Amino acid sequence: MSGAKGFAIVFGAMLGVLLLLWALAALAAP
Repeated sequence: MSGAKGFAIVFGAMLGVLLLLWALAALAAP
C-alpha cells in the first residue's frame, strides 16, 4: 500500500502545482 500512497501523494502534488500555475496565469492575464 505504501507504493500506491506515494503515487497518490505525488499525483496530488503535481495536480496542485498545475492548479496553482493555472491560477497565477489567470490572475496575470489582462
